[in-house]
Amino acid sequence: MADKVEIIEGGILHIIVEGEQTGEDVAFASAESDRLLQENDIKEIRYLVDFSEAGRIDPSARQALKDRLKNVEQRGKVKYAIVGLSKTLANLISLYVRAIHAESEYRFFKTKDEALAWLVGMNPNP
Repeated sequence: MADKVEIIEGGILHIIVEGEQTGEDVAFASAESDRLLQENDIKEIRYLVDFSEAGRIDPSARQALKDRLKNVEQRGKVKYAIVGLSKTLANLISLYVRAIHAESEYRFFKTKDEALAWLVGMNPNP
């Protein structure tokens, strides 16, 4: 199922992941993100990624996500606020981020409001 990708207040890229995810879904969200970043001339890249409505994430989607993280990491420091992931997936992402020596910031939140507060600098969970 295709994801919803939009820019919300503050120039934050908001990605809502819905249903089962394939490599094609990740490719769509990646292309749409790149298009929006370019069209809106966004320099400070901040993502709010909501997995609350996500279903199964198949192997092609996992590989595409890993490739995407590497690609975005090459653009400079990025902030990722991630909502709705299971503890297991959050731990896997954390391990991968450390393995690629990412300079970007990744945080996992229970609510969208907490995630947004952190992205705009209010840092509810230091």
